Amino acid sequence: TLTRTDTITDNDGDVRSDSASIDLGTAMTFADSGPSIAVEATAAADTLAVDDDTLGSDATASFADNFTITTTNSADGDTTTTAYALSVSSSGADSGLVDTALNENVYLFVESGNVVGRAGTDATDAQSGEQVFTVSVDANGLVELDQLRVVKQSDTNSDNETTTLSAAELITLTRTDTITDNDGDVRS
Repeated sequence: TLTRTDTITDNDGDVRSDSASIDLGTAMTFADSGPSIAVEATAAADTLAVDDDTLGSDATASFADNFTITTTNSADGDTTTTAYALSVSSSGADSGLVDTALNENVYLFVESGNVVGRAGTDATDAQSGEQVFTVSVDANGLVELDQLRVVKQSDTNSDNETTTLSAAELITLTRTDTITDNDGDVRS
C-alpha cells in the first residue's frame, strides 16, 4: 500500500491532515518472457542406397543437418530437446516394391518406431508377412536402411539398376524440437 498524507497549517496554528492510500499489489505486473522455437526442413533427403548383392550391409545417413532450428530464449533459462520419428502415409500403404522370391507387393508399417516393409498379397496379409526392409532413426537423426530380401527391378535387361518407392511421402522423417524454460513454459 502507498499512502500519501498532506498536512496544512494556517497562520494562527490550526493544523489539518488527511491521507489517502492506493493498493499497489494489483498495480504491479511481472511479464513472462516465454521461449519460442521453429524447426524447418532445409535440405532434401540424403540418399540411402542398398544393394541386393550385399544384403545385411545397411545404408546410413545423418539427417540432423537437413533441418534448421531457430529459438528465442527466455530470460528464465531454457532447455531444448530434439526427437526424431518415422511415419508412413498410412498403415499398410503399398510401397510399389515387389519381393522377388515371393512375387508379392511390399506394404509399409510402423513397428516400435521403425518403418517395416513387409511382403503380402494385400496389406492385411502383409501385417504378418516377411520383412523385406526396415528403416530406423536414432536420437541423433541417423537414419538406417536395412534391406533383408531382394526386390524386383523393372528392367530385366540390366543387372545393375535401382528402384525406389512408388510415391513421395510414403515414409516421412519428422524432427520435433521442444524448448522449456525454467518456469515451465513449453513450446514445440
